[in-house]
Amino acid sequence: RLGFFDRVRLAKGGVAQAEIVVDLSDDILLDNWFKKPVADRLVIKQTRGAERRQARAAAYELQKWLKTLTGGAEFPVVERPTDPDKCKIFLGAGFAKDLFADDLRALAEGEGGVDGFAVREKDGDIYIFGAHPMGTSNGVFTFLENNTDVIWAMADDPDGTVFTPDPDLTAVWGDALEKPAFIVRGWQGGIDWMRPNRTNFILRDPDYGFSLYGGHCLSPQYSQFTEGIQDFNAKVSGVPEKPWHEYAMLCCLADPAFPKYAWQTLPALKEIRYCGAFDWVFGMDDNCGVCECAKCTAPIRTADGRMLTPDKDYQGYYGAWFYTYLNKLDNEIQKVFPGFMTSTIAYFYAASYPPIKVNKTIVPWLCTYY
Repeated sequence: RLGFFDRVRLAKGGVAQAEIVVDLSDDILLDNWFKKPVADRLVIKQTRGAERRQARAAAYELQKWLKTLTGGAEFPVVERPTDPDKCKIFLGAGFAKDLFADDLRALAEGEGGVDGFAVREKDGDIYIFGAHPMGTSNGVFTFLENNTDVIWAMADDPDGTVFTPDPDLTAVWGDALEKPAFIVRGWQGGIDWMRPNRTNFILRDPDYGFSLYGGHCLSPQYSQFTEGIQDFNAKVSGVPEKPWHEYAMLCCLADPAFPKYAWQTLPALKEIRYCGAFDWVFGMDDNCGVCECAKCTAPIRTADGRMLTPDKDYQGYYGAWFYTYLNKLDNEIQKVFPGFMTSTIAYFYAASYPPIKVNKTIVPWLCTYY
């Protein structure tokens, strides 16, 4: 919390007493702040080039919510201060680089997420910034949350976001730095709830966050838009399961003919270099059904020389079975697109890291559902 004499009046009688000054200069470009190895993270690669768009979105979110929370006050958004009688809410790294250099260094370096933020007060003005514009956005929502009684709506909650309008809103909190422990954080609940709760993995929201490509799409049936294809269906008690369904079975991953058939569609190796993606999540189909044919139950040698069989270690065996296929898939991808991140979801049989050697370019994503 700010000291009593450091508190900043933002509105009085429903009239804005501050202006929002947003940095859209080259100072907010990611390459100014993030150096290797952090600069090689997927979250940086996916958002490089979107800095100004995301910074602008953060400014207009602050404007929208300040108007809402004060009952209608109009807060101008400008690129440089215009009114000497109003306090300034400075957004972005450019305004902070000389005054709060240590904060920016802490936010850009080391372990943890790249979208941390700092909020500082100086000479009656507020500074909200991150080394990444996503961090600035996180700072904006935290600033709003900690200076009002707002509770953000969850998904499509019919009661909506709740708060008490304050036409005399005063900033009483504004001296903090926060850096998230997790690099990627995703929730399911609607964009208007996800942004305020600092999610950075948001599908279909180019104004904030980034997207992972893929999902539950191990089998080519997903991309061929049919459940009628029966090639390489899993065999149970010697009989192919029919029809294939994403909630019923995985494919016969050990069949040597399956990769050529599957890779023409997923990951479409001939086109992958031109799709604009740096990664793809080949998540296990949304089921626990596995093939019991002779190839898919043959012993698998572990990294320490043991032989895995499904009757002795069912979970471990099919985890190794799945990652054996993923290794083969990744080997082919690397021939076409060196450095590509072949990903999967740490889910079902892929939940435990397998007792076999896994390619360094394979990254499992941890998924927790609430």
